Amino acid sequence: MSHLDAVFGLVELCAELNELLEVPEFKRAWLDYCYLYNAGPEEQKKQLGQALRGAGLEQGHSRLTAYAARMRGDPELARRAWKEFGSGPGPRRTRGKFETRRITGPAVLRPVDEAPYVSSNDTAQWGLAAIECLALAGDSLPET
Repeated sequence: MSHLDAVFGLVELCAELNELLEVPEFKRAWLDYCYLYNAGPEEQKKQLGQALRGAGLEQGHSRLTAYAARMRGDPELARRAWKEFGSGPGPRRTRGKFETRRITGPAVLRPVDEAPYVSSNDTAQWGLAAIECLALAGDSLPET
């Protein structure tokens, strides 16, 4: 399984499958995956014998952690999901500079103001993670 599977709908698909079908082995494996994906390498090694390789997009995958927290009724895991959500791109990456730059000339047909710290991928993943973390772990939302 690729780390990109989850950002392209696997989380939602597996949540639906777990509601529609009673396959305890699949549910257990999916919850373990959701828990371990963003877990630290020590926990991954303890559970799997080795740390995961190629894991990325921690913020986008915070929704896996939130799902596992909800299904397991684990408030500590829900808090971890919010910590992961706060770790990704966004205002932190701008260093507090929400500035735009004017693009003109041959680079564009018409002059445009661009926010170089904004990308469509980051924005989409942030939005999905925000919606799902609020739905699944909203009761554990940190005050700050």
